Amino acid sequence: MILIVGAGLAGLSTAYHLRGPVYRLYEKEKEAGGLCRSYQKDGFTFDFTGHLLHFRQPVIKELVEGLMAGQLARHGRRSFIYSHRTYTEYPFQVNTYGLPPEVVRDCLMGFIATLAPPTASVPSEDRSFTQWIQENLGEGIAKHFMRPFNEKLWQVSLDELTSDWVSWLVPKPEVKDVVNGALGIKDKAFGYNPSFLYPATGGIGALPNAFLARVSAPTYGCELVEVDTRRRKAVFQDGRVEHYQSLVSTMPVPELVRRCTDLPAEIHEAAL
Repeated sequence: MILIVGAGLAGLSTAYHLRGPVYRLYEKEKEAGGLCRSYQKDGFTFDFTGHLLHFRQPVIKELVEGLMAGQLARHGRRSFIYSHRTYTEYPFQVNTYGLPPEVVRDCLMGFIATLAPPTASVPSEDRSFTQWIQENLGEGIAKHFMRPFNEKLWQVSLDELTSDWVSWLVPKPEVKDVVNGALGIKDKAFGYNPSFLYPATGGIGALPNAFLARVSAPTYGCELVEVDTRRRKAVFQDGRVEHYQSLVSTMPVPELVRRCTDLPAEIHEAAL
């Protein structure tokens, strides 16, 4: 038996793609979806957090469009950042026109400074998100947008985040793009999601619901509290015990490690 822990998108997709083998799917919440959930209040639909559907890999695009055939609508991005008592179109780094002149100057001068050959560079695999911002966008854009925005978004210091994921999400603009943005010239869409797909009804929760219709029903309200990896035994908060052949965990790795009672001490220490 394959035990799947977590009925967010990763766990639901695992169950969907297993199909043949016997599996059991456990979720600690009372419903599936993880952060990809929606709720209704006073006739309006709200998502737990922002989700827009844009795809880098054709196979994922084909999967989602197949699951949600006829349920998706395409939208053009209309996003703005409120700072310095004005609204700046997203992405900030190529739309600084309208900000106070000194802010525009900081952003331009900082970006220009990134074009000079670096005196020393941190290896890409060791580079933090903070360092990536400084090296690619400059101090002005970092100060006036990238640091405060991303620290609010991720809720951790950007020194704690690696930068290997960021290059496709926040591509470094060309000098022309930054200068045009400071002058108010818009001659192209910028970024990875100038348009995106989104469910026509039901909010983003329609996506996990599409998976749910095609998998065995999860067991809800069961939080994993202990794993014996040698005996392949999982214990849940309600006392339920499952013996598994394979375990697929979608919880954060440190949380899983803390629940594995038989791992070496140095691994437990690394998870603290």
